[in-house]
Amino acid sequence: MQLVPFMAWLASVWLIAIGVYGVLTSANVLRMLVSIETLFNGVIVALLLSMLARGSGTISLIVDTGILVLAAVILTAVEVAVLAAIILLLYRTKQTVGVEDLKELRG
Repeated sequence: MQLVPFMAWLASVWLIAIGVYGVLTSANVLRMLVSIETLFNGVIVALLLSMLARGSGTISLIVDTGILVLAAVILTAVEVAVLAAIILLLYRTKQTVGVEDLKELRG
């Protein structure tokens, strides 16, 4: 069984922690978007590391995990495009991207 280095797992957990902290403490929508992307990148790194830790060279496990990671990357790219467009429209209409200033948009 192949051992994945501890520092790689630590980097993944660190990315996830930074993303969660940024989402919880940010007052700016753009910073929240960057924090969410950091969180997703940490999850993708963790998925890849779990593939390396569990894989004993079987091709089906490698392909299955690779497809899962590819789907996660595609969903992350789509999410960034949609949220960036929404943030751009909010800035054009309200001239701000602060969370406190956008509370009037609640329905």
